[in-house]
Amino acid sequence: MNYKLLIMFLLISQCLWAFPIRVYDFRLPTSTSSPVEAAMGGLNVASSDDFYLMFSNPSLLRELDKTNFSMSFVVPPSAYDRFADVVRTPPFLKNNNLRSLSLQSQQFGFGYLVLAEDRFTRTEVDSLGEKRRIYQDYRLNSYAVAFSDAVENVNWGLTGKFLSGRLVYLAENFIADDSTFVRDEFIDSIALGLSIDLGISQRMGALTYGVMLYDVYSVINWRGHRNGRIRTRMGAGLDLDTGNISIGAGMNSRWMFKEAPFYNAYYAYRFNIGHPDSMQHSVLRAAVMSRHFRDADDVLFCFGIGYFFRIVRFDLSLQSKGWKANETQYMFSLSIGE
Repeated sequence: MNYKLLIMFLLISQCLWAFPIRVYDFRLPTSTSSPVEAAMGGLNVASSDDFYLMFSNPSLLRELDKTNFSMSFVVPPSAYDRFADVVRTPPFLKNNNLRSLSLQSQQFGFGYLVLAEDRFTRTEVDSLGEKRRIYQDYRLNSYAVAFSDAVENVNWGLTGKFLSGRLVYLAENFIADDSTFVRDEFIDSIALGLSIDLGISQRMGALTYGVMLYDVYSVINWRGHRNGRIRTRMGAGLDLDTGNISIGAGMNSRWMFKEAPFYNAYYAYRFNIGHPDSMQHSVLRAAVMSRHFRDADDVLFCFGIGYFFRIVRFDLSLQSKGWKANETQYMFSLSIGE
């Protein structure tokens, strides 16, 4: 009887621990919520010139004067082979390209962000020639509420994120005798969770600094499987804003520098279109991001442009790994507000 219980326990343990999603690391330079942040090298903890502050640094909400709303879309490198394909099929016509929604004002912010989306079907062959087919459909979303206040001249902010996701996973082994695939593993599970970000910032004349702790507390509860936890990341940066020009730099690292950090540096130039008092103006951004800056293939080159007409704003950014067109990610956003 004891052997039967032991075998049953081992089988249950294997089911609970054999889960295809093992790493949760979402605050990476190429997985930002905003094309503005993407054009700044994938990290923004010190500039309030963005409509997604609740995800980058909620303490910067204190710098806002008016309410604004924005939605962003992403086109990953695998979606199109050429830029002409991006132009021909705008991302807002494809439901799976929506990255985030944001509504923010001074002190408060509300948002939606797609943390992860991974759909694929592939066939694997091991060293013995055994064939295995895998299908996976994984998605994890977050719904955020942010609050900001100040202690003397230091702003602080907190973002709470409710997490919701689903995983459908199917693995089939190929039976050579029958030339058919037979199910080996199947998972259909949903997830609920919670995550908290904390940030501070301070403006000293034209200079602003910011410090962030992303996912300082998190838990992801998968039905029927072990819980997951998002990796805690640290962000720090400086922004010098002289009016028409902004320059800045930052650092993004895992908690307690468990791996080499990402470093970014950016430049932004703002200018009016036509008459100096025109309601149209634009901004150009350029940035680089890397861990080591050893060669071009090790650097993420980032570019962006923003166009403003009255209270309507359009932002476009691209991130290219080592100047490779087939490894370029595009982001777009359409915003209303100032």
